[in-house]
Amino acid sequence: MEKRSSVRAPTSGPVRLHLGERTVEATIRDLGLEGVYVEVPPGPFRENDWIELSMSVPGSDQGAYRLRAVVTHRDERGIGLMFGDKDASLFRSIAAVLRNHRDGDDGATEAEVALPPYGAKLTPQAD
Repeated sequence: MEKRSSVRAPTSGPVRLHLGERTVEATIRDLGLEGVYVEVPPGPFRENDWIELSMSVPGSDQGAYRLRAVVTHRDERGIGLMFGDKDASLFRSIAAVLRNHRDGDDGATEAEVALPPYGAKLTPQAD
């Protein structure tokens, strides 16, 4: 069962995942206000692991972000991550990606891509 409380947009871009002393290069496959799905080879990542990730939002000129995230699920292709750190600039960049995706007629509504208040506690909901 999916545990997602915000719309996602398919995208692609590089990301670095940091777990302890280990760094893994991976690829973003979809992105939302609360998290990201990352294609990553089999490795050390398990559900509930807290990691740091270094990423830029594809299509944004805001530069790189380094933030904490928790692994919410793992499958044969990669891992789902929920952002633990909330950053207003990151949210604005992701919201722009979602609006562009929505304008491509993916069915998302304005309410689904609206920014939550900065610092709001976001919790996943079952779809």
